[in-house]
Amino acid sequence: MKWCLPPGAAARMMPRLWPAAAGLAAAALALTACGAPAAPAAPAARTASARTTTHEIHVGPRTRSYVQISPLRPGAGPVPVIVMLSGIHAPVGTEMARDGLLGLASTGRAELIYPVGVNKSWNAIGCCGTANRKHVDDVGFLRALAPRLDPGRTRPIYLAGYSNGGRLVYRVLCTDPGLFTGYEVIKAMPEPGCVVSKPVSILQIDSTDDRGVPLKPGEHGRESPPATTEMARLRRVGQCRASATSGKGGPVQVTTWTRCRQGTRITFAVYQGGGHSWPTGGGGTTPAATLMSDFAGAAGTGQHSTGQHSTGQHSTAATAGQHGGTSAGHQGSGPAASK
Repeated sequence: MKWCLPPGAAARMMPRLWPAAAGLAAAALALTACGAPAAPAAPAARTASARTTTHEIHVGPRTRSYVQISPLRPGAGPVPVIVMLSGIHAPVGTEMARDGLLGLASTGRAELIYPVGVNKSWNAIGCCGTANRKHVDDVGFLRALAPRLDPGRTRPIYLAGYSNGGRLVYRVLCTDPGLFTGYEVIKAMPEPGCVVSKPVSILQIDSTDDRGVPLKPGEHGRESPPATTEMARLRRVGQCRASATSGKGGPVQVTTWTRCRQGTRITFAVYQGGGHSWPTGGGGTTPAATLMSDFAGAAGTGQHSTGQHSTGQHSTAATAGQHGGTSAGHQGSGPAASK
């Protein structure tokens, strides 16, 4: 499989990245240059703080690929893994450049995995793009990937997705919720017929004016149900008994429900404005990357959910310093995915 970016695209992306992760992103974006092969034996790209490699895995008749970004100096305790599914039409390099997560690897707080979609799309069964039209088994891909990343189940692994990638996250939640420790969905809702029936730990990120994902019943949007409706249903499934609400980092409201069944928890973050774009933060606004880091326990809080993937309680990386991976610019300024 070949990953392509237009000539000069990698260079144009560099100024938008957190400075400490710029070298890491350059190595990763080089993997997406036109004509660059994706092979498991590809030489590792090294920076002062992380190692980037590409891998292949056979799933049915297809050979699938993913990029792995591992800290060279991980923090104390089991370091969380975040598997990030891109929005539609976004090559791996584009997703790395906009999501702001690279700083987590460069500071030893998380390992990052970027699976590669078929023609830059994911099959959430009902959506989207080439992967849906060709009935690609993307759930099977993730089922094969999870045990490869942590064969001994010693680390928490979080599946995250934006837009089309978020819809695939929900498909996994509906079909195999114990596959990962927890889940992070950015601006996406489940496809019709996809119903989460077991308690899960999930971070859901939305905005007040997303034309793709309506926030409340009666608001316009292509996806259904509205975000508030889905979150209420997930709380009922989890029988969550306590909540705490705080305004965090400017115009983003974060609500967390704790004491849910099976040790799970639910966090719902709503940005004021930003449409369907990735919440890059800046200007006093907390970026999505920081919310994701906090939820996965990658910020040194020592807390994360206990999912079926985990065999017990884990501590997380404790690294001093500020949150990494925050892109410059204001909320909603990043590239948008249409589905």
